[in-house]
Amino acid sequence: MAESTILVVDDEPANLQKLRRTLVHRYAVLSAGSGVEALDLLRGQPEVSVIIADQRMPDMSGIEFLRRTLDLQPDAVRIILTGFTDVDVLMDDMTIIALRRLPAPGTRPCSY
Repeated sequence: MAESTILVVDDEPANLQKLRRTLVHRYAVLSAGSGVEALDLLRGQPEVSVIIADQRMPDMSGIEFLRRTLDLQPDAVRIILTGFTDVDVLMDDMTIIALRRLPAPGTRPCSY
């Protein structure tokens, strides 16, 4: 089975490094410092299993970025990271995304 690919997006270089170091031993890891850079990466990738994005980035929010990934990587699991308490906004937006792209029962985007 091919190695699963994870994309990590954060405008803080230290956060990108920490996530990469944590994941690189089990997965192929792509990283981007902005939503725009990450969208460019996704256009050239055949399949990304998991997309992890920071909510607060300068060029676009994590939720906006994840929305833009729906057509590029429809089957990817999406995870939003935030250190802030804007949970109500996140929950409203994430519900919209989750309802649009629930994986089929019995499918696993990553090998565990």
